Amino acid sequence: MYIIIIFCHHLNDLFTFFYSILRYDHVSREHNNAREAVNNEFNQIKNEQLRRLEIISVAISSLQKLSKDNLEEVSKKDENFV
Repeated sequence: MYIIIIFCHHLNDLFTFFYSILRYDHVSREHNNAREAVNNEFNQIKNEQLRRLEIISVAISSLQKLSKDNLEEVSKKDENFV
């Protein structure tokens, strides 16, 4: 009888051990999925900001060129006026 009680106790420990492994695996997968989702969200935000920065840079370059062209045009008109 005593051997059966010891065996059952060890069997319970074994089940607890395997349950802990399965639980750790589940929590680990959830953690990895959450980390991947956060990284994806971060990369999407970063890429969107880079696109906006590129659009702003193109707009500034266009304005600079337009200002330079307008300045040259005004200078030519002033030369012709004088």
